[in-house]
This record gives sequence, structure tokens and C-alpha cells, in this order.
Amino acid sequence: MPNDFQQLFNHLQAPEPHPGLLGAIIKRIDAERMFAVKRRFAIFSAGFFVSFFALLPVFNMMRADMVQSGFAEFFSLLFSDIGMVAVYWQNFSITLLESLPAASIAAFLATVFVFLGSLRFITRDMK
Repeated sequence: MPNDFQQLFNHLQAPEPHPGLLGAIIKRIDAERMFAVKRRFAIFSAGFFVSFFALLPVFNMMRADMVQSGFAEFFSLLFSDIGMVAVYWQNFSITLLESLPAASIAAFLATVFVFLGSLRFITRDMK
């Protein structure tokens, strides 16, 4: 019985693809690629504009938190009384770190990174 199948398959011809099949496949791949680029461009453009308009309020929030926590006053001692800072540098550095508004700085840096990352992807997709 396997010999019969082998003879049967030897006499069958392989089907030939449609002559325009390769062109249709390439055209579909290009259309999908353009759709993906447009979608990625839209997403990163939205991220760019949101982060652009959020930069100023987040910066103002960070600045207000620095003033409220006393970080600005402690930091200004570096420029006004460097001798006292040099003598008590360990206590000064701990005080400076304790008064640092980490959440506000993290929010500001996240906004800046989203802004710059979106800008990078937008310029890459524009090419």
C-alpha cells in the first residue's frame, strides 16, 4: 500500500502560486508597516504633548516642595557659608538628603524622560 501512495504522489504536479501573489504579499506587508508606524507616531505624539504641557506644572510643584521642605535654604548654605558646611559636612549632607523632596523630583524626571523619549521616537519615525 505505501508503494501505491508513492506512485500516486510521483505523478502529481505541485501547485503553482498565482503570478501576482508575491506582489500582493509585499503590498500587504508595506501597508501593515505603514499602519504600525502611524499608530506608533500617534501614541508617541500624544505622550510628547502631554509631557510637554505637564513640564511646567510639575516643575513648579517640585520647586514649591523644595521651598516648603527647607531644601532651598540648606542648599544655599553651600554658597553663603562654605566654612561651616566643610566643618559639619556629615550632618549637613544628612540634613540635605532628609529635606530633599524625592517624590517631586521623581515626578519631574519622569516627565522629562517621557518628553525626551517621545521626541526621540517621533524623530525616528519621521525619517
